[in-house]
Amino acid sequence: MLSLPIVAALASAFVTAGNLIVAHSAVEHVSAATLSFWRCLIGAVCVLPLAFAEWRELAQQLRNDRRRVLPLSFVGMVLPPLFMYTAVDTGELIDVGVGVTTGPLLAAVFSFLLLRERLRPLQIVGLLLGCIGALVFAFKGSLDKVLAFHPHADLPLAMACSGSINLYLVLSRMFAIRTVSLPWVGVLLSVAAVLLAPALFDDLRSGGLSPLLYNRKLWAAILYVGAGMGLVRMFLVTYSSARIGPTTTTLFNYAVPIIVAMHAVVVLGHTLHVYQVVGAALIGCGGLLVIYGKAK
Repeated sequence: MLSLPIVAALASAFVTAGNLIVAHSAVEHVSAATLSFWRCLIGAVCVLPLAFAEWRELAQQLRNDRRRVLPLSFVGMVLPPLFMYTAVDTGELIDVGVGVTTGPLLAAVFSFLLLRERLRPLQIVGLLLGCIGALVFAFKGSLDKVLAFHPHADLPLAMACSGSINLYLVLSRMFAIRTVSLPWVGVLLSVAAVLLAPALFDDLRSGGLSPLLYNRKLWAAILYVGAGMGLVRMFLVTYSSARIGPTTTTLFNYAVPIIVAMHAVVVLGHTLHVYQVVGAALIGCGGLLVIYGKAK
């Protein structure tokens, strides 16, 4: 049951788990657009040695898929970080958490509309269980927080982030991208960096912090965002989606709050709460139903 694509999707959740915290510290010093630019540029630079080593295969793939590079790069590499880091910058993390839970649901909708892929009833039940479990984490198991919830601008931004990344995964599958490799993702990141470069210069003209003044902590956050989220995570989800589908791949996003909770308990010594156990159980059961339903 634990095939390589599923392991890749789960590994992407571990990379994502640290993204919100790291990104939140970074956007205190640079704009969302600037952080998105660095994410794409660093991710592209990290993969350059592999791109040079496999330049013949990459050149052939670019000839075959050249018309798809720009839309995939814009939808998958430019828009998601822009939306997410703008949402994180406002600090309403409950809104962000609720918005992220829409990811697998949007993936299912896009897969149906563009790929004509239908979920089995068992998978739908699993998807809903996972969504409920993630919402339990987002509201910390408090009914009062649910009743008092008033959406801010973060919610549509987080939903837009989820929508764009899932649209990218569905388009990659619809375009029948033949080879999902690190150099291929590097090409998409390179194009995205070019598209985002004007935002960096505009930020500097507006009095933004110069890269020469970045401290070590900020550079460390940027490097994590670039190498981790920009390159490794995008490769993992692209690879996984090409084999098990966008809906199953993005379902593992629901594991992120579980990973964060485990880190808080094991590393930071925080108390394990009942809502975390309940939420984790719902997410785990939901994930198993989706995987089992797909296997059938």
